[in-house]
Parts: sequence; C-alpha cells; structure tokens
Amino acid sequence: MPAYLERRQSWAALWCQRLAVFLLFYFLVTIAGQRWELIDTPSVLGLIAWGLVLLLATLGLGVIGMYHLWEFGHKGGMQSVRGIALASLMLIPFGWAGWQAFNLPTLNDITTDRFTPPGYDQALSLRTEKMNVLDDLSDLELETQAISYPHIGSRRYTTSTDRVYSAAKKLIEARGWKIIGEEVPEEIDLIDIEGSANAKTLQLSVTIPKPKPEIPIVPVAGAGSLPAIDNAGGGINVTSIEAVATTMIMRFTDDVVVRIIEEEGGALVDMRSSSRWGVHDLGGNARRIAKFMRDLDAALIGVAGEG
Repeated sequence: MPAYLERRQSWAALWCQRLAVFLLFYFLVTIAGQRWELIDTPSVLGLIAWGLVLLLATLGLGVIGMYHLWEFGHKGGMQSVRGIALASLMLIPFGWAGWQAFNLPTLNDITTDRFTPPGYDQALSLRTEKMNVLDDLSDLELETQAISYPHIGSRRYTTSTDRVYSAAKKLIEARGWKIIGEEVPEEIDLIDIEGSANAKTLQLSVTIPKPKPEIPIVPVAGAGSLPAIDNAGGGINVTSIEAVATTMIMRFTDDVVVRIIEEEGGALVDMRSSSRWGVHDLGGNARRIAKFMRDLDAALIGVAGEG
C-alpha cells in the first residue's frame, strides 16, 4: 500500500490569521475604551501604536506563509490570504492618517483671526501637563496656517450680535459640544431667531480677514489678547462661547472658542479650534472651523430668506 506524505501546516500562515482576528477585537476594545472614557487617552494612543506594529507583523507572517506554500507546499495559503486581507483593511485608517500627516502642516491649533486670535479662559483649567499647551501661536505657525488653509477666515454679518450669538450657540448645541464658558455683555438681548419680526431684513457678507486697526487691545489673564469691552461707550462689545468638541470615531477632545465682536451695523465672528492631544491634528481643526462657518452662513441665510 503506497505511503502518502501529509502536507505540513505553515506556522506563519496559522499565526497570520490568528493575529489578524485578535487585532480586530483589539482595536474594537481600544476604540470603545476611548469613546466611553474607560481608558485614558495617552494609553489609547500607546495601544494604537502597538496595534500598528502588530498589523505590520501580521502582514509579514502572511508573506512568510505564502512563501512556505510556494516553496515547500505547506498548508495555509487561504489562512495567509485571510490574514493579509483583514490586516490590510485595518491598515486603511493608518494609511489615511499617514497621507494627511504627509500632505498637511504639523499644526494642532487653528484660528480664523491670525492678528488677534480668540483666547481661552475655562479651557486652560481643563488641560493637564500631558496635554498640548494652550499658548499664543507663533509667527511661524500663523504663517504656515495662512499658506495651508487660506479658506479659513473671519465672517462679517450685517445683523445684530444677539442674532449671530443665538445662531452660533444653536449650532454648538446641535453638534453635541459641551459648553464650558460664555462671556455675554449685559446689552446683548438673547432673542429667539425664529421669532424675530425683522428676520427678513438680514444681509450676509463673508469676507477675508484683514488687520483690524484702531481696536484697543488689552491683556486678559489666561485668555490671550481680546478687544477691550467698554460698555460705557466708544469700546467694543465682545461675546464669546467656549466649548469642548470631540472627534467623530475616537472621540478625542478638543477645545473650541467662538468670538463675536460687535461692529457698527453688524458683527464680526472668529473661531479657534485647538487639539488637546498630539502634535498633528491631521487637518481636523481646520475642517471643524470650515464646516462650522459654512453652517453658520447657512443658518443666517436661512433667516434672511424667511417671511
């Protein structure tokens, strides 16, 4: 009776598939831990980094498994294919992040006003030593931002400050951002936009930010430089909203401030978005500001079209 040699199982192919399946649950648990605040963010970032290393190891095992099949006829070809395919799918977010990091500047703090950026107050007390420092933006950072994100700029609306404030606050609440501080002058009458009898008289003007001369600047402790508030006359009324925003999937926390400056016949709106973690925001802050400003434009244009 002829003897048949049994094909050997490729250990690399076997562990390629096992490691790929393990990493699928590994990343799901890591994401869940971050989203529900079961794991602190520095630990999550470390786990993600180790996961990337293991993904690359999985691909290496898959290549070795295919070599065993080709050279020695070992079993495990499909195991290698399944492991490589699953690992490749999990590598897509890393590839996207790498592409963004390569093509976008290394920034984590974006503002619409490069001359007098909106300052933070409450956010300063929420940041720990391990987080990014909320500080004045350097000239190099501001210049880099101007070159890389020329579409990020102030908005000027020919309507009252209270209408713009109400629209901005509703957008913040609709996004689920947590408001941590507000600065509202006593003169601001917080009316309901939809109930305004004069809503149809609103006009909208979107402008590229330019230096704003003759605006008195005073230092505010812990909040950067803001236009002076002088309600007695001759000064500038400033309304601001501070909030904590989160990213969509991982729910990393960032700080946001919206500043509304009263002007003659209108209001000037600026915004700043700052990441708490990481030296590179992968363009997230610029996208957040651009979308918020577009939605604010739409909200005020919608009011103008009523009646």
